[in-house]
Amino acid sequence: MPLDKFIPLTSAIGEYTEDFIIDYEREGLYICVETKYADEIFKIINSNLSGSIDIVFVKEFEKDFTTIVAAFSEMVFFEFNGDELGGGNN
Repeated sequence: MPLDKFIPLTSAIGEYTEDFIIDYEREGLYICVETKYADEIFKIINSNLSGSIDIVFVKEFEKDFTTIVAAFSEMVFFEFNGDELGGGNN
């Protein structure tokens, strides 16, 4: 995966926290931010700086710190017919 896919997000998020991890294999971003800045992080993610990225998890594990997980959306298409699934028109 090209690094530049994350650069717009990480530079914007870096203004609010340095505590984030990029997971290139899963195309995700793990962010820990002070809860008072969580709305700003949501705005950055929802601004589509890098395309279609979705927030998939939000939780406050520690007091005053919110963990956010965001991942790039991916559509997978499969082509098959009923015979391949053991079905058919019998």
